[in-house]
Amino acid sequence: GNWLTAARGFLPLGASPLWSICIEEQFYLFWPWVVRVLDRRGILWLSIALWLMSQGSVAILCIMKVPFEPGIWCNTFAALQYFALGSGLSAILAGRIPRVSNFDRWLLLLMSLIVCVLAGGLLWPPDVTSLGHVLPGVLLADFASVFLFFSLLGARLPAQAKSMTYLGKISYGLYIMHFWIWILVGMAFGMKPYTFHPGSALEYLIAI
Repeated sequence: GNWLTAARGFLPLGASPLWSICIEEQFYLFWPWVVRVLDRRGILWLSIALWLMSQGSVAILCIMKVPFEPGIWCNTFAALQYFALGSGLSAILAGRIPRVSNFDRWLLLLMSLIVCVLAGGLLWPPDVTSLGHVLPGVLLADFASVFLFFSLLGARLPAQAKSMTYLGKISYGLYIMHFWIWILVGMAFGMKPYTFHPGSALEYLIAI
């Protein structure tokens, strides 16, 4: 599904988010065998190799003038960098949770947001094909993800926020289903999904 999306555009109607499920299925088809065969050091080196290969894939796709979205964004080889980051960090941490002060957590969170905004600026508009924009944008997104990860790892939520963890647990299910909500609201208000126009605040509030 993700390869079809990368080649021909997003799937119609509410099926479009399913491309990400496809990449996850491809990863989990082979990763359990990797964990079974390799030790922690082997997993770390393989993660580094996959990350470098993924960056190379992004560069090659840019040289081929493939638009970032969906051609690169939904490409398995380009997306492997995020799995590589996760598996590499897992191998490094080995179940340990580093001690991070509250000040450092807020600093890491702020850095993540800033770097994420910078990445978004480079990766906009979605059909960008420039190597000088896409590759730095993707690298910044990697850094933003790592900063965000360590800002939250081992953090204790205040009691007032614990009720919100339920939304976190079902967030992926919401992500898979959310496009249907956009479509239904759009049918009611004559609004296409993910389009902005004056006076659309009410429609977006209802959709959320």
